Amino acid sequence: MSNTDLMLKPVQELAALVRGGEIAAREVVSTALSRIESLDDRVNAFVEVDPERVLADADEIEPGDERPFAGVPIAIKANVPVAGMCMNFGSRFLQGHRPTHNAYLVRRLRDAGFVVIGMSNMPEFGILPTTEPRHTGVTRNPWDLERTPGGSSGGSAAAVAAGMVPLAHGNDGGGSIRVPAA
Repeated sequence: MSNTDLMLKPVQELAALVRGGEIAAREVVSTALSRIESLDDRVNAFVEVDPERVLADADEIEPGDERPFAGVPIAIKANVPVAGMCMNFGSRFLQGHRPTHNAYLVRRLRDAGFVVIGMSNMPEFGILPTTEPRHTGVTRNPWDLERTPGGSSGGSAAAVAAGMVPLAHGNDGGGSIRVPAA
């Protein structure tokens, strides 16, 4: 199975493969990291990925893990706290801000077995309908690099569309998920 095929599988299937011992969580996460490494320099979907931390998290997941999404990588939009990771809201003003706690959402995702692979790009403070922040750079639509994936959850949308991760977090107050989904 190719790297792209693995990241395009439904998350329930990926987790079932991990639970059944047919594939290790480390292999699933390594595939996502490889896709990010090979594509993100053109797409710019992520503001931070921490391979060592992510692989360590994946190594804690064993075959037989009963959590519904055991070993499935997920990206989190850079406006939600993930302990120790960049939460810059796409702004230079918050450059280097690393919360010391996980948001309730992140705790629930991890409790369900997801492996947080990185923080996805977004427009500054989520204000614009395109993901083109000056500080972290423009996110490109992976299907046509001359186009935008929209915003403000454009980094998450581009990461999924490019097959870097099978699933990504987004939030929406005025079209932030709906625009990229369109």
